[in-house]
Amino acid sequence: MALNSDHQEPVQEATPNGQASRKDWTLLHRLSASQLNNHLNSLKAEDWERRQKNERACNLCGYEKRFFDCPTFFCNGLNCPFGACIPRNRYYYIGGNNQYFWCAPCYQDLDENKPLTFVDLTTSKSELKKKKNEEIHEESWVQCDTCEKWIHQICGLFNSRQKHQTEYSCPRCLLEKRQNGKSATFPLRPPGAADLPRTNLSEYLEEDVTRRIEEKKQEIMGNDQSIHDSGPIVIRQVTSMDRKHEVQEIMKRRYKHKNYPDEFPFRSKCILVFQEIDGVDVLLFALYLDEYGEDSPAPNKRCVHISYLDSAHFMRPRRLRTFVYHEIIISYLDYARQRGFGTAHMWAYSAMKGEDFILHAKSEYQKTLRGARLRQWFIDMLAEGQRRNVVGKVTNMYDLYFANQSLDATAVPYLQGDFAGEVERIITELDNGVQQTGKTNNILEIDERDQVMVKLGEMIKPMKESCIVAFLNSAEATRENMEVPDSVVKYRSEHPEAMIPLAAFGRKRDADGNVLGNDRNTHGLDVPLDSNGRPMKVIDDDVEDLDCEFLNQRKALLSLCQGKHYQFDELRRAKHTSMMVLWHLHNRDESNQSPQTATERIAASTPEPGQLVFSLKRELERRKAQAERKQRENEARQIEHANQCSSSSCTSTLCSWSKRDLMHTKICRVKVQGGCRTCEKVWSILRFHAGKCKDKVCPFPRCLEIRGTNREL
Repeated sequence: MALNSDHQEPVQEATPNGQASRKDWTLLHRLSASQLNNHLNSLKAEDWERRQKNERACNLCGYEKRFFDCPTFFCNGLNCPFGACIPRNRYYYIGGNNQYFWCAPCYQDLDENKPLTFVDLTTSKSELKKKKNEEIHEESWVQCDTCEKWIHQICGLFNSRQKHQTEYSCPRCLLEKRQNGKSATFPLRPPGAADLPRTNLSEYLEEDVTRRIEEKKQEIMGNDQSIHDSGPIVIRQVTSMDRKHEVQEIMKRRYKHKNYPDEFPFRSKCILVFQEIDGVDVLLFALYLDEYGEDSPAPNKRCVHISYLDSAHFMRPRRLRTFVYHEIIISYLDYARQRGFGTAHMWAYSAMKGEDFILHAKSEYQKTLRGARLRQWFIDMLAEGQRRNVVGKVTNMYDLYFANQSLDATAVPYLQGDFAGEVERIITELDNGVQQTGKTNNILEIDERDQVMVKLGEMIKPMKESCIVAFLNSAEATRENMEVPDSVVKYRSEHPEAMIPLAAFGRKRDADGNVLGNDRNTHGLDVPLDSNGRPMKVIDDDVEDLDCEFLNQRKALLSLCQGKHYQFDELRRAKHTSMMVLWHLHNRDESNQSPQTATERIAASTPEPGQLVFSLKRELERRKAQAERKQRENEARQIEHANQCSSSSCTSTLCSWSKRDLMHTKICRVKVQGGCRTCEKVWSILRFHAGKCKDKVCPFPRCLEIRGTNREL
């Protein structure tokens, strides 16, 4: 085995009986001959016959150099408040453990004597390093010990972190050995997704979702055997940790008369979903959850927060993708309400182009739902939950909290990555205003509304439909919160078998944090077996901790994938990435020995605190820019009409105004240089049109002249 990068020669380890240990066996040892053949066929280029003659090309895919996605850097400067992307081949500045970035203009505006303070560190302008955004990374190679040909490590599903591996055979050679009966047989299978620890939550989700998938296949696909042969879905909970969301001092000080809590404890959980494709477990879906239980004070008490979710589009069959993801969330909401949770909060926001929430570098062919379509995705899912009697009333944060003028900011749930940072900014502005005017704090004035709610509500209202709140049909649900549309009531009456009964199970915590409930037998689930038929312990995820450094927060997983080039843009890369993620999960105590690059230590594309506010502001900015562009287009059409119109009684109401403005620019002596606003307005419209116009002969005023000047510049 030879590598084209600096790797130490692995050392063979053996079990006491002399056989190679289970860690010696690579992922390829899991694959049957047909699965190896399918994997090889999926790698071949369209012009494979021609490419395989190239001795410098990969023996599996037929390509030579293959490059990873270029790293994406987002500016943290004040001039780029919405995280502008730093363009390729431009200089930028990096600092703070390589987690924060500044474009050149923002760097110039930094004060040499003023510290740069962030949530986790403090740095200064003098400590920032100048770099150029031109990094390009090529895929690594490995040499097969059997045929001695070179292949891409990703194509060959080679794990460079597997220290016990002394000999490597590429998939093609391994397939030939299998077909000739020369391949060694192994009594045990190497660990995969199914061998990850099981929890009460993951067992419930997997059993429920698998059953519904089989029912759906029978319903819509009949006897199509190719559909029924699609790989099984494996759902695993990989983290479960107690955390605390501390309230900032400025918030506590403003609402101290209401005894506002100092912190909100919650249980953070991460769910990963795999599907076996060509014998390889491929990571397709990731879900981060925050559970605020009985021990969390109001307004967070008994609330679940679906904080982040992300997916890759390789699921088979493709048409079941939305159905499966909906079923996972509905099944979780059912599990949560059975354990006493009353509300679920979710934000319908998508990552912008160039950004990732959890899974890094997805395919350019993967459609990303945005705006109204993404909101409808959530609404459709919740509507199905209503039909099953899992979900009651569905509303939004604005209508629930901000439209009620009797409520103040203490009534709004204080959720991780939510509006907390924006609330504190508003309070600071209000306090500064009070100091300047000398007036008393308006929160103490009985007749006035809490101005924090007013200002925050003004920001949320334009996008209120994206801030979804769903009431769950738990044991403590009220009749008012269980109201559903008439169509749902009718469906329930016609399909009573679809309704899921409320039968409390699992474990929840009382106000003192003590665990309540029965053991796992309440679920009625059988004792699970691993891939080798051995019984596995099922962890109570409300009691026992599941800790994983690179999965406890979505930023950590994203940073790992960015730094290691674990991408999801191609199926072959998704297979290799999933293999490596599983290796990390099965070897959680292994130290990270691989040398780090600058991009490896990149934090997520946007700061974690206030992620919702960040996305909301950026969406509002996008809408504002669209509105301004449409206004300019309308104004340009009016100018074009007025320039050509010779009628003294034109029916267009704006024609005379546009004619007057055009005439003004001809006779005005002040001009744009002197500060004439009318001239400035007209010339901005003329330049807007000229910047888009490509007509050789254009009747628009001064169009050809402006375009000629632009070319000279």
